[in-house]
Amino acid sequence: MLLGLFCLCTLPAASLAASPMTDLCDADIMDTIETKAWLEAQREVTQNQNMIAKPDSVLEYTCFDKMMGALANQAGNMLSENKTAWTGGSAAQITSKDMDNAFRDVAGNPLKQYITTNFNHSYLGGRGSIDSSFDNNISGAAYTCNQMDQIWKLAKCANFSTEPEDGFLTFQQLADQEIRRFPEVCAADARWQTNIDAYSSPSWESSYLSNIESSFDKLNEYTKPVSCSASRIIKTGIPVKVQGTVKEDAICINPGCYFDGKNCTHF
Repeated sequence: MLLGLFCLCTLPAASLAASPMTDLCDADIMDTIETKAWLEAQREVTQNQNMIAKPDSVLEYTCFDKMMGALANQAGNMLSENKTAWTGGSAAQITSKDMDNAFRDVAGNPLKQYITTNFNHSYLGGRGSIDSSFDNNISGAAYTCNQMDQIWKLAKCANFSTEPEDGFLTFQQLADQEIRRFPEVCAADARWQTNIDAYSSPSWESSYLSNIESSFDKLNEYTKPVSCSASRIIKTGIPVKVQGTVKEDAICINPGCYFDGKNCTHF
């Protein structure tokens, strides 16, 4: 986005006959320009924050709970579930779920708590229609996982403006509603309405419009054809000899008027 900084000036009627203006910047108008710049920039920032999704957990995409289940299934005979390593009554205390329960306590429960606390939403930062079913109850089984395939297809085929807040919104629409709601709604920014009011109805508007109208009225007066009595006389600095008398030449700015030596007149 390209922002230009400009100083807008109005031309009061009195200045037409006064000395050249030296102060070309108006602080009030500059404040309004900055207000509009804030609104434009904040609209882009807000929509970017709305459209760019929060990254999901790789642990969910890779079905890490099922990875632990596959490991529990293979590690059972190597460690505590191998009854052949035990004799007597100790063997009776060994079950086929010992390794599953060990993985649950060591990794399953902490990971479940981590996923629930930090990614308690559907895929694509809450925009997706599917979610993982991360299970902390580890059960020895073969590893199967198609979560990455599903989320890739969902993300690839997502269309623009699937939610009502995804389109091209006006400043007032953004002030009236908080559109950043995935995965959690953001706090509303009261500066939206404050800046909209300051930009839409600046305090200086009426006085400046009055000055502008006065300036255009004066401009119309000085450019009206054959309105010679109202025409300004601009001396050229060239002496001319009229009927034996040397006079300083001048021009009249209104169309159809000429300088007769004293005043502006017309034929």
